[in-house]
Amino acid sequence: MGWSDYHLHTFFMKEPAFKTEVKLGISLEDYDENLISEFLMKISQFFTPNNKNAIYIYDFGDE
Repeated sequence: MGWSDYHLHTFFMKEPAFKTEVKLGISLEDYDENLISEFLMKISQFFTPNNKNAIYIYDFGDE
């Protein structure tokens, strides 16, 4: 069983080199211009020994 991307979700975490917040998720037209598409970058690229945490929001706005 894998991810099906049926529901909107976002990962919030720090970019390891610059310590700025990044948002990764499913990029939809007119949704969030600051969101990095998870189809272009893997979240694993942002985890380091000193950068171990992320906030994950799943299924938001879905009624």
